Amino acid sequence: MKEMLTILIVEDDLVDRTQLERLIHRSTLSAKVTTTEYLDGALGLLKNNRFDVVLLDLNLPDSNGMDTLITLSKQQPGASVIVTTGHGDEELALKAVASGAQDYLTKGEFDTLTLTKSIHYSIERKKVEETLRQERNKAKKYLDIAGVILVVLADGKTLTMINNKGCEILGYSENELLGKDWCENFVPEKNREEVKIMFNSLMAGDTEKYEYHENPVLTKDGQERLIAWHNVTLWNDTKKIYAILSSGEDITERKKAEDTLRKTYQELEKAHSDMKNVQAQLVQNEKLASIGQLAAGVAHEMNTPVGFVASNFETLEKYMVKFRTLLGMYAKLAAEIPNIDIQQLMVRSEELKKASKDMKIDFILEDIDALFKESKEGLSRVTTIVQNLRDFSRIDQAEARDEYDINQGITVTLNVARNELKYNVNVTTEYSDVPHVVCNASQINQVFLNILINGAQAIASKYKDLKGNIKIKTYSTDKHVVCEIIDDGPGIPPGVINKIFDPFFTTKPVGKGTGLGLTVSYDIIVNKHKGELLVDSIVGEGTRFMIKLPIKPVIQEKINDKGTGTSVEASSPAGDEEKQGSAEGLEPSELISQK
Repeated sequence: MKEMLTILIVEDDLVDRTQLERLIHRSTLSAKVTTTEYLDGALGLLKNNRFDVVLLDLNLPDSNGMDTLITLSKQQPGASVIVTTGHGDEELALKAVASGAQDYLTKGEFDTLTLTKSIHYSIERKKVEETLRQERNKAKKYLDIAGVILVVLADGKTLTMINNKGCEILGYSENELLGKDWCENFVPEKNREEVKIMFNSLMAGDTEKYEYHENPVLTKDGQERLIAWHNVTLWNDTKKIYAILSSGEDITERKKAEDTLRKTYQELEKAHSDMKNVQAQLVQNEKLASIGQLAAGVAHEMNTPVGFVASNFETLEKYMVKFRTLLGMYAKLAAEIPNIDIQQLMVRSEELKKASKDMKIDFILEDIDALFKESKEGLSRVTTIVQNLRDFSRIDQAEARDEYDINQGITVTLNVARNELKYNVNVTTEYSDVPHVVCNASQINQVFLNILINGAQAIASKYKDLKGNIKIKTYSTDKHVVCEIIDDGPGIPPGVINKIFDPFFTTKPVGKGTGLGLTVSYDIIVNKHKGELLVDSIVGEGTRFMIKLPIKPVIQEKINDKGTGTSVEASSPAGDEEKQGSAEGLEPSELISQK
């Protein structure tokens, strides 16, 4: 038999209150629900009854904002509080959670399942909060596994606590470090006066100016390591600053990498400015334009994993505040031990246990692993996106030619261009088992990208609010590996098709195209790789591009084959060869993706 829960709904809006009751009654919860629309009524109910969960609207007729939560929590601190908030009040809800509420829900954005999970979660979280205990040596143990340096400087000078990471970076044991003057022993002489001024200012209460700073430390072997420090001050019961708590991250290698990257970037800028070949510059600009076109889509794909990694780091930062606070209490007790008797020591020990419990240290320590695991998964997702971009551009083999799998190249290009394509077209692929070709992968991927984006934009201009179709087929002949890209867009008019490879020719609106995409594609396939680029089109039905790459590398060979049937070979932009052929060979059925 399920345990009967007692739930108090404090909500002044009748519709919201009724909706909450309905969701609870529809849920799997066994619950007795009581409602009130005033804080005063809630206080009266809490005074005489015990509730497992309180669903609380912060803005009531007789109370508003955080005061509502604070007042209610004083009346019954043992109740699990779930804040319900309207749109636009999420920031206030987050403050409420930070101040003791177990969870928050945004009105209109949760269902029975979400509410049930939130109630279960809140009850369990409250139980954990009420049972948390932490001993000083246990807190120190967990501080030691932190990936940053943690130090406490009594009076802004004497080192009274340092974790394992700090000992590791400095190269000393803990016993060799404790009790030493930090500036005189572990700060390089050239930086010593600056650091002393900073510590004096922190002890005087000027925390905002020196909350973050970068300064080196001097290791045991005489080396300097650059550390990014975050500082907070520790206060005693008389509201006096008695120590500084600093956390530091070793950024030495990162700074070196940034300097190297900066120098490399400057060299690349200089090399770019020295380029004299105007045609090469135009080709590069077209490629950059394509990448720029994809940037927003890639950023969109990365937003979700980056967003929850950032959220996890915000949570970790809050946890660090609690660690620092608890550490400050231990440091204070350590300093007072010589002057207090055993009874006072036991009292202080109980205070520390209670503080650890109130700060939910056990839960935090369990939650840290999950936060790191989630963050690693998010970063892994970002890495996958970046790897697709890297495979697409082959930036490490910009001028190299190597064996190339055309099917894999198309797949990588589709992954990179996914955000540009998914809103306008359905893409299907029909891959055959084709041999590898020797080519520049980055350049061939660029051709696929240009043709796919052109097709998607043409389809968007035809269908407006509907999706069109792009079909991609690969197969091989005796001499070539062939890729056909077929769309069911508006087609290319006969008077235009013989101009599509001319430099700067475009039918797109101003600002939507450079007129170089197909020119560059032609140059890559025909001139650089001795292949063929052919096009067929039927107005109103669609367009087919055919890309032929020689299976064996061709060093010097004039392409004389004009194609068969109704396909026509794309000639040099500067040539006078005919580029448009009859459209009779392009069956409408070929333009529609069937798979």
